[in-house]
Amino acid sequence: MIDTKQLCSKLDGVLHRFTTHGKGEDLANCEDMLSDIKIVTSAVEGAAANQSSDSPLPVKVLEELRLLGSACWNVTMRCTDHSREHERRLKVALREFATRSFLLGNFVYSEESVRHSYFTHHPREAEQCILMCLKTSRDLSLNHMPEGSKALLAAVETIVPHIPPGVVQRLPHLKHRNLSWEFEYTKMEVMWNLGHLFESSQSCERLAQMLLRDNTLHRTLLETFFHFVFTVGSAEVEPPNECFIRDMLMSSINVQNYLKENGGSDAPCRLPMLRGATLEQMALSWLREGNASEAVRWAVEADSALQSNTSALLRLKATAAAGMEKEASVQLREYVQRLDVTVDDAVAVCFDFQKLFTTMESGSVESMQLLQNRTKGTSAAEGVTFRLVQLLLHSKDTESCRSALQIMRNECLDFEDPKYRRYCFKWLWELSDNAEFSHGEAVESLEAAIRLADCASDSEINALQLHLCTKYVESVEQGQQVNMLAKPKDILLRYTERKPRCVFAHALLFKIFVMEGSETCMKEEIHQLVACEPSELVTPALCTAINCCLKRNCLNVASLAALQALLSPVPFADVRTELEVLRVYVTTAINRSCAHSDDDLYKLTQRIQNILSEGSATLKLTHDEVMWWTQAFLLLGSEFTLEASATSIALFRTAACIAEQDPSPREAGTQSPLLAAILCMLEDEFRLFSTGNPLIDLADLEKHLNACRDLISTTYTAECRVTFLLSKSEWHLRGPSIETPQEMDEIVRELSTIPVPYNVYEALAEAATFEASRVPTECSYLREFAMGLFAKASLDLMERVAASTEVRAGEEEAVAETLTKNLSCLYKAFTLGSDRKEQMCILQHLMSFLSLPVMGITVGTFLGRYGAVGERGVTANNSSAFALLLLEYFTVEAWNNSVFYLHINNTEKQGEWARAAWALVDILPPTHRVVSALHALRGITGC
Repeated sequence: MIDTKQLCSKLDGVLHRFTTHGKGEDLANCEDMLSDIKIVTSAVEGAAANQSSDSPLPVKVLEELRLLGSACWNVTMRCTDHSREHERRLKVALREFATRSFLLGNFVYSEESVRHSYFTHHPREAEQCILMCLKTSRDLSLNHMPEGSKALLAAVETIVPHIPPGVVQRLPHLKHRNLSWEFEYTKMEVMWNLGHLFESSQSCERLAQMLLRDNTLHRTLLETFFHFVFTVGSAEVEPPNECFIRDMLMSSINVQNYLKENGGSDAPCRLPMLRGATLEQMALSWLREGNASEAVRWAVEADSALQSNTSALLRLKATAAAGMEKEASVQLREYVQRLDVTVDDAVAVCFDFQKLFTTMESGSVESMQLLQNRTKGTSAAEGVTFRLVQLLLHSKDTESCRSALQIMRNECLDFEDPKYRRYCFKWLWELSDNAEFSHGEAVESLEAAIRLADCASDSEINALQLHLCTKYVESVEQGQQVNMLAKPKDILLRYTERKPRCVFAHALLFKIFVMEGSETCMKEEIHQLVACEPSELVTPALCTAINCCLKRNCLNVASLAALQALLSPVPFADVRTELEVLRVYVTTAINRSCAHSDDDLYKLTQRIQNILSEGSATLKLTHDEVMWWTQAFLLLGSEFTLEASATSIALFRTAACIAEQDPSPREAGTQSPLLAAILCMLEDEFRLFSTGNPLIDLADLEKHLNACRDLISTTYTAECRVTFLLSKSEWHLRGPSIETPQEMDEIVRELSTIPVPYNVYEALAEAATFEASRVPTECSYLREFAMGLFAKASLDLMERVAASTEVRAGEEEAVAETLTKNLSCLYKAFTLGSDRKEQMCILQHLMSFLSLPVMGITVGTFLGRYGAVGERGVTANNSSAFALLLLEYFTVEAWNNSVFYLHINNTEKQGEWARAAWALVDILPPTHRVVSALHALRGITGC
């Protein structure tokens, strides 16, 4: 027996997910829901299969299933978004379940006697079952689910006989419907959707018979029938299935003929239009099947009914396809002279039928000539004449070509449309290249083409001019005819106006400007070269431009050309050429000859690394080259990047990579650039690591540390040692092990022996804090380690404050900045405290710090006075504002902890935290929001 509770529970989950899933729901979740729906549907199907057996379901269970199906159906009615396929599938699946459950609950699957008895007394339920079946069957067919769709249609057939006569008129929906019609129409549509065209055409025939027998059918049913058949007639099917479409069209035609004879309810002009359109569809169906002779008969009838240009064109196509070329030629001449046919349509038809005609090739030309006469004196005359020439040229026979040539000589030279002039220009240019023509004829053709060259931009018409300009420039370069630059310059300038992206023309112009010494024009031509086509010739042209500039000492222009060559996506001919261009660019970048961005420098490092890796087998740098490149990248990384970044690390890494390729590594002065590159890279890497953004992986970091350790042993400075120790700490923090605590303590002890500023400890603490958040297993140690470092940084700052007892006038802001830094370190340490005991230790350090003397008063008094001046807000850009903000944080934390101990009745610790909070309140300005808030809370809590 079906478990309705389990079924209901399963369905509730599905419906909840269905109604709440959003547009971002992935397909996997939808498949899960479909699987769940299939399970509950299968359960209902199984119960339905056993319902007619000896053990039917209890009436109570059937009632629950009926209500369940009704509720599920109502949910699907709220789903109106049909734009997503998976939602449509879900809706259809739910509707299938709802329908089957509703049918089962209404005894549809019970024995016939039970079913008859039930529906005899429950006609409304019968009505609901029928409507649900018809709708769901259609939905299932649209989703290619034939079994379910057909089964629901069969269910309708089992229900209808049990509805008592006369009851239909009392039902709210069925009294406005023809049940037989509704069922047959749905069956026709379902079978069509499922691809069962034969069954669909049979249903269509039965519907037509109903329409012929019953004049009282509602007009809506008639229009629905015509609309569906018309839609089917426009569908594309396999050729063997065309007969079914024609059967359905024939059924529609029969009904239309009947209405025409007996006077239908349609308007007088509407029915002939529908009939003509249907006849056109019949003709098209025969054409698609390849039976042109039969198509002609229907096309003639359609043209007689419609008498439109479209029906005339269909008749023309059918006649030509049937091989009746003489008749088609006559119809074509008639068609092009119709006033309701546009000129463009007439021209297109002439071209189409030139391909169809085999024995009447002249028919299209004659029709086009008629069209030319029709349009003479109008704005379309020029276009028709041009298309006539084009049609004649497509024929390719001698007579047609002569006719076309005659028309062009008499009329085409006066064309105004540039496109038409361009076409004639190309034809004449091709004629001049014809090997069968004599030299004189070729020259005459070229001269005729030049008369049309005002609208042409094809490089072929200017090939001789470009070649001539090249010869002029070569003569000047060789010292001959120095005064010949003006003529090629004028020709090329006019040429580039027509073809602004010709690489050959701009390369020649650049050479001319170099010889003239015009730097502004040279730079403009470099930018023009970059945009030239074809792109694969741009880089060689830029390399040539660099050589020209270097020969003439035009270094600024050479730098611009080098930059553009490097940014070009086209590869260089060889790595040595690319390296030389890079050298020009780096030199100019160092000299600030051209502007560049961090992105340009980063791409530069990638470029040089690719050269060194890919060309390592063929490219060997000399010692001098290694030293030059290493020092250049060190300078770029140090002077041209504002802060630590991926670009600066890439520059220093590249410098180190180049230094390692020195063929003479033991030569004097070789190790210093390598050490400098590694140290600079490690320093920037640690800065990024301390902010939580390391860029170098552990393996590379270890390799650089080992190299740095060996180099520092020979060249030791305090700065080198600090950088090395910080990088070593990064390596230990990012790859923690059992030895990490001991190693980190050793690093801190060694840093203590070197006079390092407080910010070194602060940066190391920030790094440890970042790693504590990233590595949970090391969280406890790293938090304590970071807290200790923040405290150490704070101690260093406190010593600095204690040493600055005398402060000159105007230095208050500097003192406030130092105090703020200390407060920041203390607060960071405070937030790292694992419990309130550790936080109290930090708070005691804070209270000690606030009691230190500065400028004759305590630090706390100084901060209170300095922060209250002008009543600066916490968003102001001054140290006191941030100092007061940090004091506010400490105050709130102390107050919260005092409240915590108040709740657990720890009077001693509550008092300790409360005293600290009120001591901090005394420092804050009286008008501060925290002061007023805590005074208000004190009156409530009594702290």
